[in-house]
Amino acid sequence: MAINFSLGDKQTLEDAFPKLRATHYTIRSPVDIRYNCHAYAMGETHRVWEPTPVGPSAFWPPGAPRAFDLQSFQDAYVIWGFIQCSDGELESGVRKIALYVSNNAVQHTAGQTADGSWISKLGGSFDLVHELNGLEGPLYGQVSAFMKKVT
Repeated sequence: MAINFSLGDKQTLEDAFPKLRATHYTIRSPVDIRYNCHAYAMGETHRVWEPTPVGPSAFWPPGAPRAFDLQSFQDAYVIWGFIQCSDGELESGVRKIALYVSNNAVQHTAGQTADGSWISKLGGSFDLVHELNGLEGPLYGQVSAFMKKVT
C-alpha cells in the first residue's frame, strides 16, 4: 500500500488514520523510500520486505510463502526467529511485532520498542512512534496477530 505524506502533514496523517487523533504519536524520521513497515519491524532500513518482488532491493525470507495472507507472513517471521504469542504486552528481553490485517491480507507490521510503545514505517513515508490501536482502521485493518523473539 503506497502512502506518502509530507513530513509534518498532521491533518493528512490523521485523516488516513483517524484513531491517531485520540492517541499520542510522534513522527521520528524524514521520508525514506528504501524500506517499508515489514522491514522496519525487523530492524532493517536498507531494503523492502515484500512477498512479491517490488524492486531490486526487495527481500522475502527464503522458503516463506509468497502471499499476503496472515499465515504466510507468520511463516516468514518464524524463519526470522519469531514465534506466535497472545498479546502485545511488554516483556523484558523480548521483541514483539503486531500484524495488521484487512480483507484477509496483511497490510502492515509494527514493532514494539523497549518502553512498550510501537514503531511503524508508513509506506514509503516516515517512521512513527504510536500507540498500538492508533493505526487501526480502513487502511491497515485491525491488529490480528502478535509474534515475539527473545533478544
